[in-house]
Parts: sequence; structure tokens; C-alpha cells
Amino acid sequence: MSTKLILIAILATTLLLLTLFFLFDRKRRNVSSKSPYIDALYSLIAGNSELALNYLKDAVKGGESSVGAYLLLGDLLRRDNQMTKAIQIHRSMAIRKDLSYDEKGLIQLAIAKDLAALDKIDEAIDTLDTIKDIKKNSEALLALNKFYHMKGDYKTASKHIKAAAAFDLTLTKDVVASYLIAVSSICLEDNRIGEAVKYAELALKQSYNNLPSLYISGMALVADGKSGKAMERWLSLLNLDISFFRLTIGMIEKTLFNEEKFQKFEAILKDLYTKYPGNPDIFTSLISFYKKKGEPEKVIRIFENEVGQLKMNKILKIQIALIYISNDKLAKAVQILEMDEEKLPLYKYKCTVCNNKVTIPISYCGKCCGIDTFKRYHEKISD
Repeated sequence: MSTKLILIAILATTLLLLTLFFLFDRKRRNVSSKSPYIDALYSLIAGNSELALNYLKDAVKGGESSVGAYLLLGDLLRRDNQMTKAIQIHRSMAIRKDLSYDEKGLIQLAIAKDLAALDKIDEAIDTLDTIKDIKKNSEALLALNKFYHMKGDYKTASKHIKAAAAFDLTLTKDVVASYLIAVSSICLEDNRIGEAVKYAELALKQSYNNLPSLYISGMALVADGKSGKAMERWLSLLNLDISFFRLTIGMIEKTLFNEEKFQKFEAILKDLYTKYPGNPDIFTSLISFYKKKGEPEKVIRIFENEVGQLKMNKILKIQIALIYISNDKLAKAVQILEMDEEKLPLYKYKCTVCNNKVTIPISYCGKCCGIDTFKRYHEKISD
């Protein structure tokens, strides 16, 4: 075959493929335009829930028979604060004769969520109890966790999240621990110290090296007057993750100073700095300690030994410069102030559902009961 014929064959094949592509693409778009339910799903994927709601309304008006369309329509109406319409749609589906076993469960779950949104928590719980085999339905168990949490029955709520985690691999021990931490924090805020300690300890049993559990446990134990045990938890935490230093060092210092254990505090700072050399927060606490002891010369000596590896920040620079100024070393003070800064960011976490803000990385939001809804953000601080 000549080169010319080969080129003609290639061009003909390409033209055929392009024609088929456009035909199939047009067919796909025509099918989509005749199926508002499918268009609604595409809209949800694109993040446009308002458009999805309009498509679903069209789908229902057009006689859409899919249970999924009605469930989704009701859910979107609930999110749009149209709870009464949502529950009417979901209840109208519950009387259908052609429902499968799974569809009945999904409808009861949807009705329960509608009732909860209407502040009818007890009715919502009763509705969920009608779901057969609920012990194997993680979504229903998580809904029960949320509803009992809203009632303040944390014991029953924790039982249900543990039951869900027993067979749902996406619910790790850290998620269960995060729920217990959230409860412990709520109890601390309400000055229910005994309960705060109990739930913090239960969180640690789920996952002993869970960092937020160690932090909250220390907080609860200090409030309960058990500062020694709290210190153990916080030191375990800092040896695992030094980013908790700013959150804990003030409480560690206050506790040890109240007990006049100054040498122990010094030893803790030295040990941490040995493990995390160059950390400006630890070094700032160390020189602050020596200033309180009235040993500025010791501060200068330690600083000049460490300056090569120190990550300088504004607070550290000012503290060191002031010490040099008090020792009449003005040129050295100026040199310190002109050093480059390397900030260590302080992160906080905000729930993307209810905007709840926390200082520690947890998986469970104690306000809206969302799981994995926290997003890390950097909050500017004056350092």
C-alpha cells in the first residue's frame, strides 16, 4: 500500500472516530437533559445544591419513581431549613409497597434526621429504633450517637459510636477517642470535673498515644487536683509532639512553681531542648526561667553556644536583646534585633459545618457531631 493510501485511511478512521464521539456526546447530553434526577446529581457533584434542588423538584413533578430522588430531595429541603416539607416527602415514601429492605431503612433514617432538625429528638430516636438490624447499620448508629449527644446522654451516645466502630472500618479508635475528648471538654467547660476526668480516661483507653486525649486528660486531672498525674500526661504528649508546647508549658510552669519544684521545671526544659534543639519556644522558656532566677550571664552564655542552630522569632530576639542591653552590650543587642526570624506557626482547627474552633486536632466536633469536619488554619500571633 502506498504512503498516500495509508494517509487517506488514517484520516478516514480519525474522521469516523470524531463523528462517533460527537454522536455519543450529543446522546449523553440529550439523556441528561431528559433526566432531571441525573442533572441533580451532576449539580451536587459540582457543588451547586440550589440547582440540584430545582432539578429534583422537576424530577418529582415529572413522575420520577426512584426512591433515591425523593430521599435526596427531602435531604436538600432539610439543609435549606424546609424541615416540614422534607418530612412530608420522606413520610410519603414510607407507605410505598415496592420498597426494598434497605430502602425502608434509609427512609426511616431520613425521617429521624428530619425530626431531629425539628427538635423532636425523642421521636427521632424512636423512629431509628424501628430499623431492623440497626446493630449493623453504622449510619443509623451514628445518628443515635448524635441524638443522644444532643440530649446530653453522653454515656448512651458513646455506646452507639463504639457500636458503629465495631464493624465500620472507617471509624477508627481515634474517631471514638475524639468523641470522648469532645465530651470531656464539654464537662470541663460546665465544671463537671469528675465526668471530665472519666471521659478523658476512656479516650486514652481507646488509643493511649492519641495526642488530644493526652492533652485533655492533663487538663481534666489538673482541674481535679491531680497535678502530678497531669504532668505525666503532658510530658508524654510533648515527647511525642512538641507542637503542643505553647498550649501546655504555662500550665506545667504554674503547677511546678506552686509546688516550688523549680529544679524539676529546669530539668524538663533542658530535656526537651536536648530532644528538640533549636526550638525557639523551648529556648525562650529556658532563658525566661534563668532571668527569674537572676542569672542573666547564664542566659548570654547559653545563647552564644546555641545561636548557630536557634530558629529565632520576635519574642526570643527581644528577650535576648534586653539582656544584652542590661549588660551594656548595645552593639550586640542591635545585632540580635537584626537577625532573621523563622516563625513557628500556631495552628487552630475550625469545623467546616458549624465553625466550631478548637486548638487541638480532633476528628469529632462536639457541637454539630460532624466526623472529620475540622480544617486546619493558621492564626496569626504576635511572636
